[in-house]
Amino acid sequence: MTSVRVFLVDDHPVVREGLKMLLSMSNDLQVVGGASSVQEALSALALAPADVVLLDLDLGGQDGLELIPGLAATAPEARVLVLTGIRDRERHRAVLSAGAHGVVLKDKPPELLMKAIRKVYEGELWFDRATMEVAVQKAVSLERARAPERQKISSLTHREKEIVALIGEGLRNTDIALRLGIGEKTVRNHLTIIFDKLGVSDRLELAVYAYRQGLVQTPA
Repeated sequence: MTSVRVFLVDDHPVVREGLKMLLSMSNDLQVVGGASSVQEALSALALAPADVVLLDLDLGGQDGLELIPGLAATAPEARVLVLTGIRDRERHRAVLSAGAHGVVLKDKPPELLMKAIRKVYEGELWFDRATMEVAVQKAVSLERARAPERQKISSLTHREKEIVALIGEGLRNTDIALRLGIGEKTVRNHLTIIFDKLGVSDRLELAVYAYRQGLVQTPA
């Protein structure tokens, strides 16, 4: 049986020891380390890989939420399960937005916590229905907001996209003409059409738009 490696982040040593004893009662859950602060957790996780990070949000003056983005670089394979006494749904949504995979309230039965750890390890999300509904609504709204821009960008021809990218790099019309092997007047004609398609009024707006929409290739 594969053991789920669990890392505990809580500023109370007694709590960490209690959780360690609880999880050790299950053959498939193994505590591989613990920490009391964000910095300590990031340092330890770089050396002790974990499958699930069990995280308290209140770390004695530090916000456990700050740990979640850092885990993407330090322990990209680890999934975050928040164990908290905070019932604020807005806080839970912030946890979800930050990249955590679930929230378990501290007053829930131990069996539920262990089940949540296993489910998160398997790739599921562990949030209450209201939190998930709001997250889905926000995702749908964002998708709708992006749709018109994608439609505008898809209306550009290959040549027009090339010109947009070069404008984003800061090139002048003469430089663009030389780079693409076309006339400067042709560049100006293309720009007139591009401005109209994308709803921008000048080169500066176009350059900003190009960066925001990822139309400029940044150097590696």
